[in-house]
Amino acid sequence: MRKNLWPAFAAVGLCLAVPGLGRAGLITFDDHYVAGIANTVSYNGLQNATQLTEAYAAEGVHFSGPNNGDGTLNGGAIVYDAGDQYNLGVAPHSGNNVLAFNRNAQVGGGPYYYWFPQSPAGKATDPETITFDSTQSQVSIWAAGGLQAHQFLIQGFDANNSLVDSQTATTQGWSELTVSGGGIQSVVLTEIGHAGDSWVYDDLSFTPDGSAGVAGGASGAPEPGSLVLLSLGGFGLAGWRWRIGMR
Repeated sequence: MRKNLWPAFAAVGLCLAVPGLGRAGLITFDDHYVAGIANTVSYNGLQNATQLTEAYAAEGVHFSGPNNGDGTLNGGAIVYDAGDQYNLGVAPHSGNNVLAFNRNAQVGGGPYYYWFPQSPAGKATDPETITFDSTQSQVSIWAAGGLQAHQFLIQGFDANNSLVDSQTATTQGWSELTVSGGGIQSVVLTEIGHAGDSWVYDDLSFTPDGSAGVAGGASGAPEPGSLVLLSLGGFGLAGWRWRIGMR
């Protein structure tokens, strides 16, 4: 009976060691520190916010708004809004923070962490582009119109900027937007209802392609724990073959 455990042990070790297998990443925008670096979160609404750009670069995820060509920064900003404190019309999907937008709101007045340099003033407008260091098979994010129903569009593009998948949704409360398909290098989030008020996103999740490495990582190299599991799987296979040879 015991000899039958060797192939099972080997299979479990090898499967768990495969990079990117069932290893989805999640960004909730609630991190006060990302990879030891203070994240810029506004505790006073969008007027004192700073656009989200490279706060999650260490996780292989980059954010950018539309480029005006004049040196100003545009795009969404992380806002502390526990219990809809700043009257966005909806409480966060999880935690206390949301990624907020308003085409009429000028941001860049300075982040909550005052020792950060202020960025050039711009608008909290879209489209917002999220770029990944490694390709993804699925990307999802929750969207909410808040004060009124908004129409949202999510598009997934490959490394050649060819469209992989897209989805639209009209919602006032929280609704999940998802794109799927191998080779997603970036997603673009757009509010297509031409709203004049705010809207928000929360809980970005992403699943890497099977050969792309660990979710949220930039290198694609196996983690130390994966290497240990891979070694255990190899020992299991070796032991199994040895027992077969001894029959």
